[in-house]
Amino acid sequence: MKIDDLLRAYKPVWAIDHAKSLLEWDLEVNMPTEGASARGEALAHLTLIRREYLLRLKDLVEKFEGSGDLNDVEKGVIRVLKRELKYYTSIPPEILEELDRTTTKAAVVWREARRESNFEKFKPYLTKIVELERVIADKLGYEGHPYNALLDLYEEGFTVNDADEVFNKLLPNLKSILDKIRSEGRYPDKHPLEDVAYDVNVMKAVNEELLKILEMPVGTRFRMDVSAHPFTIGMSVNDVRITTR
Repeated sequence: MKIDDLLRAYKPVWAIDHAKSLLEWDLEVNMPTEGASARGEALAHLTLIRREYLLRLKDLVEKFEGSGDLNDVEKGVIRVLKRELKYYTSIPPEILEELDRTTTKAAVVWREARRESNFEKFKPYLTKIVELERVIADKLGYEGHPYNALLDLYEEGFTVNDADEVFNKLLPNLKSILDKIRSEGRYPDKHPLEDVAYDVNVMKAVNEELLKILEMPVGTRFRMDVSAHPFTIGMSVNDVRITTR
C-alpha cells in the first residue's frame, strides 16, 4: 500500500488498543472490585500514551491526504485517522484522564448498585460522566444539539435528528404491538419462574451446548465468560470474547 509508512507508524497505537481491550475485558470479568482505582489509573495513562503516539502521525496523515492516487481503503484510513486527530487535539489530556478514571470506578459501583437496586449509589458517577461528556462535546464542537458531537464519535455523521426520525417511527408501532399482546393476555407481566433460584453452573452448561450448536471456535479464536452486563469485545480477528449474565 502507498501508506505503508503510516501503517507502520500506527502499530504502537494498535498495540495500546489491544492492551486496553484486554484490561477492559478483565475489569468486567475477573478483576477484584478493589482493583478499580489502579485499573483506572493504568487505563488513563495508556490513553495519554495513545494520544502521544497518534499525534506523532499528524505530518504523515497530512502528507498522504494531499496525495491524489490513493485507493478507497487508503482514503478511508486517512479519514479515520483525521477524525482521531481532531479528537485528541480538541480534548485536553486531563479530561481524557478523568474520564477513564471515572468510568472505570463507575463500572464497579454500577454492579454493586444494580445488585442492591440502589440508583443513588451510582448517581454521583453518572453525573460526573455526563459533566465530562458535555465538556468533550463543547471542545469538539457541534451544530444543533450537543449530543451530535458524541453520536458522531460512534456513528459518523449520525445526529439527534436522525435518531428521532428512527425512534419516532419505531416507538408508536412497538407500543401498539405491546398493547395488543397485553390486552390478549398471551404473556403475564410477571412469571413465577422469575422468583425461582437456579444453579449458575447448570446455566453455564446450557450455554456451552449452545456454543457447540453454533459451532463457535471455543479455545482457538473465541471464549465466553460471565459479567454483570453482557457484551462482545474483539481483541483481534482471531480473539473474540463474549460474556453472558
